[in-house]
Amino acid sequence: MKLIKTFLLLFIIMLYASDLFADKYNLPYDFMDTVNNKFPYTNHIRYVSGGSKDRATTMKTIKRYPVIMICGNRRTKEDWFGKNTGNADKKNNNVYKMFLSNGFNESELWTYSYVANENEEMKNIEELTDSLRVFIYGILFYTGATKVQILAHGEGGVLAFETIRKYNIYNLVATMVFIGSPFHSSSIYSYYKAIQGYPVHANLAPGSDFLEELLFLDETPHKDIIEYATLYSDNDEYYRNNRKSPILNGAKNIAFETLDHDGLRTDYKSFKKYYNFFNKKTLKYDIKNDADKDGFMDIKKGGNDFNDNNDQIYPGAFEVENDNIDQDCNFRDKSSAGGKDCEILIK
Repeated sequence: MKLIKTFLLLFIIMLYASDLFADKYNLPYDFMDTVNNKFPYTNHIRYVSGGSKDRATTMKTIKRYPVIMICGNRRTKEDWFGKNTGNADKKNNNVYKMFLSNGFNESELWTYSYVANENEEMKNIEELTDSLRVFIYGILFYTGATKVQILAHGEGGVLAFETIRKYNIYNLVATMVFIGSPFHSSSIYSYYKAIQGYPVHANLAPGSDFLEELLFLDETPHKDIIEYATLYSDNDEYYRNNRKSPILNGAKNIAFETLDHDGLRTDYKSFKKYYNFFNKKTLKYDIKNDADKDGFMDIKKGGNDFNDNNDQIYPGAFEVENDNIDQDCNFRDKSSAGGKDCEILIK
C-alpha cells in the first residue's frame, strides 16, 4: 500500500512539474496564438523554442532583455542544449544550463533554428531573414521586453547581422555576440558548391559580393546603442586560411588559442567571456505606458512605439505603401520605387 501511495505521489508531482516548468525544446503553449493575433505572417516561424510556461508567467518573471541563440549551418537548436560540444570541457558545456546557473531564467532564453534536422543545409541567407525578423517581433510582443539580444554561432551570425541591417531594426537590439562567424568568408564555402544547389555557399565563399555589401559601410553599425562582440580562435577549423574572418572592426574581439569551432560556443571559459554582455535589464511592460493598448510602450516612456496614439503603429505592424508613415517603427516607409526590401528612409 505504501508503495502504491509513493507511486501516486510521484505521478502527481510529475504532472504538476510539467505544468509548472517550461519545455525548453518548444515554445510556450500560447505563444503562436498570441503572436499570430498580432502578426498574421507567423507561419514563417519554425524550429524555435524558449520562454516560460505561458505569457503571463513570462511577462512576470522576465528581468533581462531576451537572448535569442542562433545556431550555425547544418545544425539545430540542440547545439545550445549540450550537443556538438567540440573540444570544450566535457563536464560543463550546455549553454542553456550555464545561463540558468548564472542567474538567467527561462523567460529570457530563446533559440532559433532554420532547419528541422541536423546536417540539412541552410538556404540562401536572404531568404531566411524574414523568419528571424518575425521571431524578434513575436518575442518582444510576447515578453513585453523593449529589446532583444543576439547570441549567434557560425553562419547564424551572418544571418542575424543581415536581418538587423536589412530591416533597419537596430533600435530593437541591445547586444550582438557572434561566435566564429564567417564575416570575411571561409574556404569551406565555394561557388562550385553553390552551382550544385547549395546557395548559402554563394553568400559566404571568398570574394562574395554578399559579404562585401554586408560590411561595406560599417562593420558595427549603431554601436552607440548596440554592444558588439566576437569570439574567434586560432584553432577554429573553419578558418584555416583566414583566422581573422570572424573579427569585426569596432567590436570587442575576443581571441582564444585552443578552442575549436564548437568549443568556442560551449566551453565554460568561452561562456564566461560572452555571458556578461547579456546581463542587461529590460524595462518591463506597463500598460500605463501604452496609451493605444497595442502591446508596445510609448517610445517617450522607454518603449519602442513611435506613435502611442495609434494602435496600427508598432514594431512589426503592416506597412502601408507610399504613405510616408512609418507603421512598423523602423524609420522607413514601404515604397513601390524600390530600395532595400522595397523600403526607403522617411524624410
